[in-house]
Amino acid sequence: MVFVNLFLDLYFTETILFLVPYIPTSAAIGLHFYPIWEAASVDEWLYNGGPYELIVLHFLLGVACYMGREWELSFRLGMRPWIAVAYSAPVAAATAVFLIYPIGQGSFSDGMPLGISGTFNFMIVFQAEHNILMHPFHMLGVAGVFGGSLFSAMHGSLVTSSLIRETTENESANEGYRFGQEKKKLIIYVDSAQRKKLYNFVADHGYFGRLIFQYASFNNSRSLHFFLAAWPVVGIWFTALGISTMAFNLNGFNFNQSVVDSQRGGMVEIESFGSRHGGIRGGVANGSTMDCESACAGRLPSQHLDPALPKLFWFTPTLPTCPTVAEQFLDIKRTSPEGNFNVADFPSFAISFATAPAALANCPPFPSVISMLCMAVPKGISVEVDSSF
Repeated sequence: MVFVNLFLDLYFTETILFLVPYIPTSAAIGLHFYPIWEAASVDEWLYNGGPYELIVLHFLLGVACYMGREWELSFRLGMRPWIAVAYSAPVAAATAVFLIYPIGQGSFSDGMPLGISGTFNFMIVFQAEHNILMHPFHMLGVAGVFGGSLFSAMHGSLVTSSLIRETTENESANEGYRFGQEKKKLIIYVDSAQRKKLYNFVADHGYFGRLIFQYASFNNSRSLHFFLAAWPVVGIWFTALGISTMAFNLNGFNFNQSVVDSQRGGMVEIESFGSRHGGIRGGVANGSTMDCESACAGRLPSQHLDPALPKLFWFTPTLPTCPTVAEQFLDIKRTSPEGNFNVADFPSFAISFATAPAALANCPPFPSVISMLCMAVPKGISVEVDSSF
């Protein structure tokens, strides 16, 4: 019962707190500025996702100003500006998913939703449309985030393991490291001449150099802490840059041109290879993407084929196409050795034979592969095949 209550609490919290901001601005609005005074009523503004633009634009303005505030405080206190530089990494990431990506895709409806489940959906759709996991900048971001976690854990454990004892043998070691204590025994430094160390850096350096190898450790604290800050920041910078490039469909790598047809030699073109292996691209339905099945009258829903893929290796536009059955068949005939193919490999043709008994009467006496095509055509759809092939 406790788990049921917990589930209901989480569900309704997600639904109530994130309901309005979860709804992105309508695709009909596109990139237009949609303040509340431009709508006929508040209900219309809420229905069209107006709060999404309101929240996102104010949020980006707020975090940018906060970064400037960090720099100003550092400047006035005589500090160096690296706190603001480090904070620029999450600011860049937020700007990429909330502003740059919608601009590249042409609508705020493609921006990252603000709800928990909406964020997960955004991640899945982003992978399906842009193959982000194969983008080198995303790989650098993963290395930065997970590497930063690893290095922080290593540094924290080494420091904690080499703290200089501030108590006698008759006292608990924790007495020397209690926060808010009246007797401040943890004076990190008084001035450059009288410095009191908090931990033994030499011991850390010696331990880690022997644990891994000599040059894996740092010989001064300044370079160590710069590395701890720079590694995740640079990684997140690259991830934000990757999102910004994929916003304009400069997508992750695909190795379709590396697939070689062993029977006839040469490259397998993308129509054939993508139809067999591109299920995730065809299976994701995005709210801002036209659905082939409902938009193309008299045509079968197709996989989202990209005609530009055989020509360009990395630039992979994701606009869906809706070829007719005959057009799909000619692509398969052209890209398959000896004109043979397995219907099971092509979901667009995997239609029950029982749905098209009448279509068999209209099939011309072409080779058996044409007969298979005709058997896979449902009622009400005519197939026109150019006899020149």
